[in-house]
Amino acid sequence: MNDFKDKVVVVTGGGRGIGAMTARRFCEEGAHCVISSNVLSECEECAAELKKDGFSASVMACDVSKPADVDALIADTEKKFGRIDIFANIAGICTSGMNFLGVTPESWDRVMKINAFGTLYTNQKAIESMMRTGTKGNIVNVTSIAAKTGSGAVGVDYSASKAAIVNVTISAATFAARYGIRVNAVAPGPIQTKMTAVWDPKMCAKLVKTIPLGRKFGEPDDISEAIIFLASDKAKYISGEILDVNGAAWCD
Repeated sequence: MNDFKDKVVVVTGGGRGIGAMTARRFCEEGAHCVISSNVLSECEECAAELKKDGFSASVMACDVSKPADVDALIADTEKKFGRIDIFANIAGICTSGMNFLGVTPESWDRVMKINAFGTLYTNQKAIESMMRTGTKGNIVNVTSIAAKTGSGAVGVDYSASKAAIVNVTISAATFAARYGIRVNAVAPGPIQTKMTAVWDPKMCAKLVKTIPLGRKFGEPDDISEAIIFLASDKAKYISGEILDVNGAAWCD
């Protein structure tokens, strides 16, 4: 594709699952990836694997719910590389199998702080960075099918936070377009990751039956490929898009 040769890509939630696969795909396309999450050891392991394969990667701890962490991630990346070309915002947490009445103020606040506020703040700071350096960059967020279907396999706190990400994405895209910055999001259905590995097997079997494409859960590379596309020049006139990747489990 060559759209990403020598580009600087920041991936939050990059230590495992979709984040790790996304970092690998950007590296395969010639980018340098700054891999971040709140679990530094996972980031280091991911970066070590990429370096072993001849790719360029660095790591930084970052809890997206903490403004100081995000500020440091942006500042450190700018200082080392001069700019941020692409910001892939994949960090998030999920609550599963929680009854509607079981959602507590504490669980609501925790999920919303990481998923919704974390996306808002990283988008704000990534856009500010791109404006500051004159970079016509790209931001790709990750929402969920649950933003449209509501709670079920996941808690209402999670589905509400992912619906907020849809709104943040559209609002950010509208604002950033005047600076030549594009903002999009991918909305996955259930994906085979460590996050979904702990879900109840009976619930998972029911979910699989709702996927018309006739597969089990999606794979991390199904989502990383969508992120790669939205960040590429092939999508140069696309901004504010929420790209569903769910095997036709939800279509609109």
